[in-house]
Amino acid sequence: METQEVSTIPFGSSGPRWNYLTGRVSSILHGLTRATVKVMTEDDVSFKVRCASDVFEEMSLRIDQPVVARINAHDVLIGMAGMWPGKERWNRWNGRIVLVNPADSDPLITVKLQGKCCTLVSTGPIIGLSLRPETWEPVSIVIDPETISLTPYLQPTRQRWTATHVPMHERHRVWLKARVEAVRKSDSGSIVLLNVGGTHISALVCGDQDIPYEWGPGLPVEMHVDQWEAWLRPAGDALDAVMCKLMYETNV
Repeated sequence: METQEVSTIPFGSSGPRWNYLTGRVSSILHGLTRATVKVMTEDDVSFKVRCASDVFEEMSLRIDQPVVARINAHDVLIGMAGMWPGKERWNRWNGRIVLVNPADSDPLITVKLQGKCCTLVSTGPIIGLSLRPETWEPVSIVIDPETISLTPYLQPTRQRWTATHVPMHERHRVWLKARVEAVRKSDSGSIVLLNVGGTHISALVCGDQDIPYEWGPGLPVEMHVDQWEAWLRPAGDALDAVMCKLMYETNV
């Protein structure tokens, strides 16, 4: 199968957009010069990562090890349904467009994998589509395994926070599991679109907070809501929760 040349256009001037997928190593195949690692997410999304053998040795990966995959939005290739950019051995899924950022001439496109909760963000373009993309269009999603970077998932430890700084009542909070579907900037900070058990909620994270991590589509998070405030944090991180404001849309 021939490789189709795909030209991607950088989005805006604020740097690359990243997708993050967490999962576990399900298989490892060693070649003469390269290694192929297969990863399975908690949503049963399977994908391959290829890297040079020496890079693989530095990571010291093993079967069933938790890992985080990072994918640049311009490496998420999209074609109209039935049109597959790239090579046949690349990661391939069917999906649909679920969000198009309307504020830019070259919009960010959020796609959802068919039958999965997983969403990815792409800078486009959509191969075979001459018009502006619309939500719910069926598409083909392709990612070259060599463009995915993989790192072991380790629980971060930070000097400026200790467990003794967390008040007793905070340890008994109920945290809802969610996943980031999209992030967009506003004058007040970042608007994070969350999928909480199939329900979509937008949260405003104010830009004046000192946040030691980056929100990105696909990132698993936890959210706590009580009578007066809401908090958001990366999944499993008991220390670095940030306060946020929930936003409700009227055009339901």
